[in-house]
Amino acid sequence: MKFPANPLTTRLNFDVLVSARGFRNFFNVFPVLPVPLPILPVPLGFDENAMPLPTGTCLPPLDGATEWLDAPVAADALQGCPTLVQFWAVSCPVCKINMPNVLSFLETYQAEGLQILSVHRPRMESDMDVELVRVAASELALTGPCAIDNAHTIGDLFQTGGIWPCYFLFDAGGKLRSHVAGNLGLKMAENSLKRLLAPEPAE
Repeated sequence: MKFPANPLTTRLNFDVLVSARGFRNFFNVFPVLPVPLPILPVPLGFDENAMPLPTGTCLPPLDGATEWLDAPVAADALQGCPTLVQFWAVSCPVCKINMPNVLSFLETYQAEGLQILSVHRPRMESDMDVELVRVAASELALTGPCAIDNAHTIGDLFQTGGIWPCYFLFDAGGKLRSHVAGNLGLKMAENSLKRLLAPEPAE
């Protein structure tokens, strides 16, 4: 890709700019930006000091849901089969991008007993509109139980730290086997799921 000659492109090429090191070099060369960077709002419930839920933890209770899009589900009722719990939000682009892949897990692994529980944990004030969530869930073809966590009670019990999306994989005994988050989290969750469902080696 060619750029018109200017002080920036003569000192740094595009590949360097998009790297973390390139950003540092960019500010060394141009310490003052021509326009101010936008200040992004801090997501609701964000906690940079939150500790991840330890592996082996029992599936936390789901009593704190402010509403359910489907019939309510108790944590005890999910035991007996592996369960993937996903935390998503209407305002989270990655959540929406990943949703078809999450739902495809049911087609692929339902024969092995996989069940999926969704929890809508709002990132912004506008996410608390339950009707907006209901419409988004319909557009995304989200099926199965979906808890509305407007009070962040469930998310705090799962110790998400206010990160979206989050995926928690529990085994049939209700014990946490994997917790991943972010853009690449879903692929890591599927790898953990494959290991969980892999047959025991013959003795």
